[in-house]
Amino acid sequence: MCQDDDVIHHNGAGGKFVYGEKFDDGHFILKHTGPFIFSQFFICVAKIEWWGGKHVVFGKVKDGMNIMEAMECFGSSNGKTSKKITIADCGQI
Repeated sequence: MCQDDDVIHHNGAGGKFVYGEKFDDGHFILKHTGPFIFSQFFICVAKIEWWGGKHVVFGKVKDGMNIMEAMECFGSSNGKTSKKITIADCGQI
């Protein structure tokens, strides 16, 4: 999985949401059916159906999957990346 960083505090403590401090989970219509699924603040790079009903899926990577696969090569089982990965000039976050 590719998990986003805290863009406000840069320490995982939290950030700002357009809907205020907290927001309710949405629907569970979309499922974790394969790689490149967006699920609340992380992008899944494998099929993880056991997350169904726990994390709301709200989209899927449609373009740039090769970038996601390249980023995945720098990951590890303990969650630390072997190189710093920065997303820049990507438009709106």
